[in-house]
Amino acid sequence: MSAGWAAFDVSVTDYGDAARVTVRGELDVATAPRLDDALSEVEAPGRHVTVDLRALTFIDSSGINVLTAHAARAAAERVTLSIFPPGAPAARALDVAGVRDVLPLVDAGARPAPHRPGPAAAPLGVSVDDAPAVVRIRLSGELDLGTVPRLRQEVDGRARAGQTMVLDLSDLEFIDSMGLAALVRAQHRARARGARLQLVPGRPAVHAVFVLTGLHAIFDWVPAAESKSS
Repeated sequence: MSAGWAAFDVSVTDYGDAARVTVRGELDVATAPRLDDALSEVEAPGRHVTVDLRALTFIDSSGINVLTAHAARAAAERVTLSIFPPGAPAARALDVAGVRDVLPLVDAGARPAPHRPGPAAAPLGVSVDDAPAVVRIRLSGELDLGTVPRLRQEVDGRARAGQTMVLDLSDLEFIDSMGLAALVRAQHRARARGARLQLVPGRPAVHAVFVLTGLHAIFDWVPAAESKSS
């Protein structure tokens, strides 16, 4: 058993229409089959799959081959695949292999500068206007792994049958794969309770993440002015 295998971990979070595959450690000839298996299990037509490689410390040609094979399969089988690339030095392997143009990479560096250290430095701001017919939830700050529980709490606590729920992303500064998955989940929860979910687009850098991952197509988008009058 190689040292890379011992350092490697792959975890899958299933959100229904979306899934997140998080990879940590060394992705090499010994561990690449585990990523291949994990991706094969979650890929299905019409589904969005996010592969988070930001915790990778090493990737070799075997790992790159798995990623490129699944990118090609996703295009052929109508799977929306997005990949958060590894940081240095693992990212250099992608440059050496010349595969950046064939992988659906998401810009993980879109976080506003200067970077604020610490998990509590960029909290999620939530402002709620809860009326019987329409509840408007305005988000600000960052929607990521550390802040999505707040959004889930608001959605689960307020979605009601026959209601329209508007999530306003106008003031959101950053969203990552977990934030995207939380919005997919919010849509499922709203529908399950007989509610309708609408999104107000965020800033260009935020909305670009939806477009890059193909998730913009699954949401009902409304302009800010229209959401206030609905």
